[in-house]
Amino acid sequence: MDVANVYYLNEEKETYSAQQSRRFPPGKRPLHHPIDFVAYNPGVASVYLNEVKETLRCSKRLTDYAGNLFLSLFCLFLTCNTHAMPRHPDKPHRLVGIFQSYDAPVYFITFNTCRRRRMLANQRVHTRFKAFAMQAEGQGVAIGRYVIMPDHIHCFIRIARDKRIGTTIRLLKRSLSSVLESPPPHWQPGFFDHILRHSESYSEKWSYVVQNPVRAALVEHAEDWPYQGEGVPIRY
Repeated sequence: MDVANVYYLNEEKETYSAQQSRRFPPGKRPLHHPIDFVAYNPGVASVYLNEVKETLRCSKRLTDYAGNLFLSLFCLFLTCNTHAMPRHPDKPHRLVGIFQSYDAPVYFITFNTCRRRRMLANQRVHTRFKAFAMQAEGQGVAIGRYVIMPDHIHCFIRIARDKRIGTTIRLLKRSLSSVLESPPPHWQPGFFDHILRHSESYSEKWSYVVQNPVRAALVEHAEDWPYQGEGVPIRY
């Protein structure tokens, strides 16, 4: 126990003794008063104070640990629920960025109208689609072959690494909406996408997709469907 603490306890002892002498006549002072015990046993008091300080420090460490644990569990809960419950239950699941070895992946994209309304197979939409494809080419986005069906669109897109396919489809939808006469909403949330693998052939995939108007009994021959074409040749 240092000198300052001894001096402080001696002062407290003398002050308390003087106060008690004024309050109680001689012979009537209460025995075993706690202040007397502390004042006349400075060594015990020092040990007691040190134990109190250590207890407070341990309590603080325990509180900090409990707070950090709660925060970690709360963040884990939010992360799990974010992946488990999508914002739009009807929105198609997006593919993660796989096949990172591809410098510029080719996506096969399909997006639908809201409630599958048949409002896309017309010349206005086709003209706007081709205009968007021409503008996108200068922004690092190549829209290749496509088929515009009455209630959905199929297209192949090659996109630069610094671009986002979701942003491209959102801008394309917005551009097409500007020529639609039906009231909004025009589109089903999100889109379906598939990244072509090395084992898949772009031309073989297109040979299947281009037959959609025939399978839908819209035309007898695929080449007779007027709302199809190629925006930018994609080498794959």
